[in-house]
Amino acid sequence: MNDIALRTKVTTVIDQFIAGWTTAQWENIDGTIAQDVTLLSGQHGNITSIEALRESLELESNLLSWVRKSNHATVIDQQVTQAISSQYLIGLFEKENRQFLFGASATFEFAINNQNEALLTKIKFQANWYKGDATLAQHWKYLPSDDGWTLGDPDPAIVSELDAPWNLIQSRQPQSDIKNAIAESYSKYSWAIDQNDISLLSDSYTPDAKGGFSPMGKLNGRHSIIGQQKNFRRHWPWMQHFADVLRIDLDQDGQHANMIVGRIVPETLLTAHSDKVYGAHYQLRVRLDEDGEWRICWFDYRPGWFTSTTVPEVEIGITHA
Repeated sequence: MNDIALRTKVTTVIDQFIAGWTTAQWENIDGTIAQDVTLLSGQHGNITSIEALRESLELESNLLSWVRKSNHATVIDQQVTQAISSQYLIGLFEKENRQFLFGASATFEFAINNQNEALLTKIKFQANWYKGDATLAQHWKYLPSDDGWTLGDPDPAIVSELDAPWNLIQSRQPQSDIKNAIAESYSKYSWAIDQNDISLLSDSYTPDAKGGFSPMGKLNGRHSIIGQQKNFRRHWPWMQHFADVLRIDLDQDGQHANMIVGRIVPETLLTAHSDKVYGAHYQLRVRLDEDGEWRICWFDYRPGWFTSTTVPEVEIGITHA
């Protein structure tokens, strides 16, 4: 099995897991989750069996109206024995006229056997923020605060420096799907800045990166970019950049690509006509470095609403910051 098929299989298991979570119907994932699967969650506690996992999540099935995922990235090790996926999740609890909207980060770890079967062995889930009626989540052990951290908070379920796919698997299998590898560069960037993993964030840019970083303005060079983003991020501990990669244009040299990324606003996901809607977008240019990693070399963040049917044109080299 090639890596594209394996990544598809991993994504399918995650989608089926989310479907089971929202509906309490787990039949589709029998055999794809280990009997001793573990869930480490600031909200659900530490769970060490598939029975306990289902029991815990089924408490939410009658509340969950939907779960929307984004920023997906899957890393596979060189020996094809392990795969780890990162996900951003937006979910809505609803009961009568009450609503509870939340955003979360999650990682899914898989063991891969000689037949290229992927078995889900570990899940880490951490809610980053919420809005609405917190009584709908009274079964949660911990609710995130706007302060990001307060004395007495439990240990975080996810520590990016130890748990991010790119940190946990150092020797990675190259991706056959070039556009998927390019899209992953945004997932890596957003995960890094949201998790305050400055080393991973630094590795998301080329040394000569530049562009417009609203509201900070025009920045030139990785040192300036990381310094400003590190300081800016301190004031927003609950930061989470939900987004969809909407367009990728690969240069003929195969070493550069342009990308349009739409910023998802959790409170406004669809138009009245069910088109996906975005509150801003990124104009990104990425470069393939000698180590096989795609990194951002041009960055421009532009506020402004648009839909999936009116995606902005590519304008690399122009910034309004």
